[in-house]
Amino acid sequence: MNMRMRSTAILAGAVASLAVAAPAQAAITEIGDLPNMPAPSCPGVDCTAITRTTGIQTLTAGNRGSYQSPVAQKQQRVVAFTLKLGNPNATEITFFNSHAGGPAEAQLAVIRGGRKQKTLLQVVAVSEVFSLQPWFGQTVQFPLVTSLPIRKGDFIGLTVPTWAPVLAVGQGTSNAWSASRKLCATANVFDQTAQTIPGRLARFGCSFTTARLTFAATLISTP
Repeated sequence: MNMRMRSTAILAGAVASLAVAAPAQAAITEIGDLPNMPAPSCPGVDCTAITRTTGIQTLTAGNRGSYQSPVAQKQQRVVAFTLKLGNPNATEITFFNSHAGGPAEAQLAVIRGGRKQKTLLQVVAVSEVFSLQPWFGQTVQFPLVTSLPIRKGDFIGLTVPTWAPVLAVGQGTSNAWSASRKLCATANVFDQTAQTIPGRLARFGCSFTTARLTFAATLISTP
């Protein structure tokens, strides 16, 4: 089911503050195609949420690098992330709250790939946790209290300690994302696999096609 998404005051305010805070020769890079992002799948018969895991969008409309930092500068930081949130109804909220450990929340993660094992990745930095329910049905940007370091080629991921209505299903086989679970065949989507501790290695061995994580991130870099 499609829904109307609307920007919030926090989105406009955050964009303005980032522009003021950026150094004179800093470059701002947006990761994730927010203007063309599909609507999340809640509410409705296809209401599907991300639950208790960390996700990476590995394929976006055929592009394998859309959620990796392309910036070559030595100094760059992730300063904010934006979520396009579904608007689950009361029944759906109650279901996910009771099965996924509490109210919806999310945090941003910077994830580094391994050289030999493509699915064994390292979470190198995580943001603080943000509550999501006040913003259901909206597109909202969360400025980070402490920016996150990121290198060229690092992934921008989304960590969900409980659940989050940030998944658009039915998007075609040119879209795919991976969760920090070892195997899809044996995975329980309500088991806790969210990666919240920097430095730890995690197996991103559970992939899903025809779906998009509906988030983006903002980077600031200096020469």
